[in-house]
Amino acid sequence: MTRLSYYFEPSLELNYCVDYNNKEINIMNKERIIVDPKICHGQPCFKGTRIMVFLVLELLEAGITPEKIIADYYPNLTLKDVKAALQYAVNLIKNEEFIPFIKV
Repeated sequence: MTRLSYYFEPSLELNYCVDYNNKEINIMNKERIIVDPKICHGQPCFKGTRIMVFLVLELLEAGITPEKIIADYYPNLTLKDVKAALQYAVNLIKNEEFIPFIKV
């Protein structure tokens, strides 16, 4: 596993993480998800909205289908947006370093 740090381009869109070996790891579809400190306190959001990615992930966790999320909760999102949210979550977890707690 690698430790990651976030890299912001001047546009403030989070494009990728950089590990300590300066290897770029693409973590999101920047056409669909952005991170901007001026929007929703820097939480990842769907581009052109103030809908935070974690809100869609919580609905998926609750068992709500992507189609129902779009129809009932966020009609301005598409299936590609929901899939981008899942891919974002997968990439964050896949590329993260986990350090177990040891009881002392």
